[in-house]
Amino acid sequence: LEMIAPFPHDLLTSVIANYENADIVWCQEEPKNMGAWLYVKPRIDMAMRLMCESGGREARQVVYIGRAASAAKTTASPDIHQAETIDLCRQALALTDQQGPGDEDHHADL
Repeated sequence: LEMIAPFPHDLLTSVIANYENADIVWCQEEPKNMGAWLYVKPRIDMAMRLMCESGGREARQVVYIGRAASAAKTTASPDIHQAETIDLCRQALALTDQQGPGDEDHHADL
């Protein structure tokens, strides 16, 4: 999503409807409590619920991939920060290999 306010419910659902078997992922570099996640999660959930209900399907859940909540935006080490960023990208692109039942949050564990 390029613009989150006003939230593009119609655009989001029209794109997601084309990918019925895709994982829905929100990946952000910022810690969970600092990025857009807390704003977009309920909006994505509502869009998914309405879209799936109208199609007679169970709503898909959006999965968070990012850093855990933190008081600091980044680590003090550029090397650790870069390694975490690479890990986040890998997790986001390989989600179906990592996700377990009921597992909807993934964090860089470096």
